[in-house]
Amino acid sequence: MLCTNSVSQDMNIRLASLKTLGFICEELKTDELNNELKNNIILALTNNIMNGEEANGVLEPSKLAIVALGHSIPFTV
Repeated sequence: MLCTNSVSQDMNIRLASLKTLGFICEELKTDELNNELKNNIILALTNNIMNGEEANGVLEPSKLAIVALGHSIPFTV
């Protein structure tokens, strides 16, 4: 649900989802999630980094996604 909400048009829902995904990546161990969930999280984060909204001055989703992506690096192994 968080991955789906990470592309919501409602910015409050989107930001809350990205922040929560960041906490999940920071706190959970890699063996606590299956590969499908790990892939969905990483995809949701990268989609928010490369969404093109920066051109319109919308930076907060990208900032949160970049921080969370840093925490998700152990999931890629």
